[in-house]
Amino acid sequence: MLVGLLVLVVGAGATFGALVAAGVVSFAPAEPSREGQVAFPATIRPIRAYARITRDDFLDPETREVNVFWLPEAVATDAMIRDMAALIGRVADQDISPGRVLTEANLLPRGTRPGIAAGIPSGKRAMAVDAAKIRGLDVLARKDRFDLLVTLPVDETGDDAPSAEYGLLAGGVEAPGTGRSRLRRQSGVRVLVQGGVLISTVEEARQRHRLAREGSLQRARNEEFGTSPTEVTVAIAPEEITPLTEALALEFDIFCVARSGRPDDPNADTTTGPDISNMVAVPTTARGLFAYQRIRQDDLADPATGTLKTYYFPPEQVRDDWILDIDDLLGRVVAGDLGPGRVLTEADLLPKGAPEGIAGAIPAGRRAVVVETGSITGLDNLRRGDHFDLLSSRTIDLTSLAPNVQLGGRVGGVDLSTAALGNSETSLAMLAADAVLIDVTEEEAVLAVLPAEVAAIAEVLGTT
Repeated sequence: MLVGLLVLVVGAGATFGALVAAGVVSFAPAEPSREGQVAFPATIRPIRAYARITRDDFLDPETREVNVFWLPEAVATDAMIRDMAALIGRVADQDISPGRVLTEANLLPRGTRPGIAAGIPSGKRAMAVDAAKIRGLDVLARKDRFDLLVTLPVDETGDDAPSAEYGLLAGGVEAPGTGRSRLRRQSGVRVLVQGGVLISTVEEARQRHRLAREGSLQRARNEEFGTSPTEVTVAIAPEEITPLTEALALEFDIFCVARSGRPDDPNADTTTGPDISNMVAVPTTARGLFAYQRIRQDDLADPATGTLKTYYFPPEQVRDDWILDIDDLLGRVVAGDLGPGRVLTEADLLPKGAPEGIAGAIPAGRRAVVVETGSITGLDNLRRGDHFDLLSSRTIDLTSLAPNVQLGGRVGGVDLSTAALGNSETSLAMLAADAVLIDVTEEEAVLAVLPAEVAAIAEVLGTT
């Protein structure tokens, strides 16, 4: 009985094995239904930002088959890329993790070269900097935008300020490599960079440094972002490279100001500090000027930079009489004392061609007389260029003159005003009408008067 049962079991097992071998019975998992689904190539390994995408990024290393990700038709979008040919050779715009289905948003424009150059926005230049020397730069992520500010100490070296040059005053730019150091002559807080972009991060720098320490030197060299543990790459405007390099070399304190990364932030692209993009540049005096002094280049140049001292105004605030062209200022003679930062008009200047000094200030048809400042009451309250009338007063004893003088006559060159004859009265006389104060000090004053008035002034004041 036992022998019969064993034969039966063995026979059944042989029969089942034959069915499996024939494919009638199978233990393989059933192939899932793909009805209503769409196949997309998906990454099989991480892809670094700015790296060129290759076929190997999608091939299973064991089977050498394309890694496929199936999505329901209702979930798949037109933005998802199905064609492998549209992916191979493109450059990644960001770090891409395994298992990702790619869209154009993950890729840089066609024709972009791989490497660090791929991450540089149009119009900017890449520069490697030590994040340890810029406060706050180390906490930013790739593609974060920022501004850089520098605090400039007062220069105590005693070096002379740079001499002004017409080319700089006129808005010219010095040839690369020929400019002089100007940043260290400034003081206060200055904006070095506007709207910079972080291309590589400190974390990436530390990873490269760790690879180098572990002996993977060649692998670290293959990375395109440097080898310092704190070196990062930033993209900034071409004209910002020189001042940033100078600030780093001088070891000034530099601060990073991160910009908002939110898409709904209306101020994400605003300028740090005043926005002068739509304003009018107006030249001003860079230092005080004395009356009748000729305007020279140094008078209009910022003493720290040698460039034109300029203020920016909204167009609607710019007056019609303001002088905007430095060629209309250089060589002119100022008509009065002017302070620094003064916007100039024709009223502040003597006529074109006027000589420098007092001679240029004397109006046509007039003569200059020098008087003692204290001999004319109120003269010390006037300023150069002021117009005034000069009167003299005398006390006349009219008692002895009564029989011989008629009212309105002249005594001693003085016009008699209304007075009671027979008394001592004070009489006023006009010595100079519309005189001009040319110059004044504590001791002397120079007046411009008509030629016919010189004699009367000399008689009364004893001038020459």
